[in-house]
Amino acid sequence: VAAWYWRKYIFANVSALIALGLIATVLASFNVYFAPVYIILTGYLALYLGTLDFGAAKRFADRQDYSYAIYIVGYPMQQTVFAITGIVDPWFNFIVSLALVAPLAMLSWNLIEKPVLRLKTLRNLGVYNRFCDFIDRYGHLMRPTEVQQSYPA
Repeated sequence: VAAWYWRKYIFANVSALIALGLIATVLASFNVYFAPVYIILTGYLALYLGTLDFGAAKRFADRQDYSYAIYIVGYPMQQTVFAITGIVDPWFNFIVSLALVAPLAMLSWNLIEKPVLRLKTLRNLGVYNRFCDFIDRYGHLMRPTEVQQSYPA
């Protein structure tokens, strides 16, 4: 949230990334653990990587959006993998969960999310306006009539 708020002042450039990396390296060489530097470095690295153009991967990501399904299904799948295998290794859990979640995310995007997002274009086709006109004209017929309730004294 802070990065979005100060987005006019945060520039993703390699010089700042290298400077933060050097500060973190110097602190690490003296066995100094200075958490704010590492936190800022990690956040800045994420912002910097997010601004890079990865060519074919970016073009693919512009057409496909599996992130929501991965977000929704990922954690329960990780817990299921752990419950079934009992293996505590995080890399094993990550690889197996990703292998199971990725096809589900693809199905979710292509069969549910993408078709539903196409419905947004109905507004642009005038269907939404015609629907609103219909409700304005005939909406009073759909409202329930008021019923007076009598309560025993």
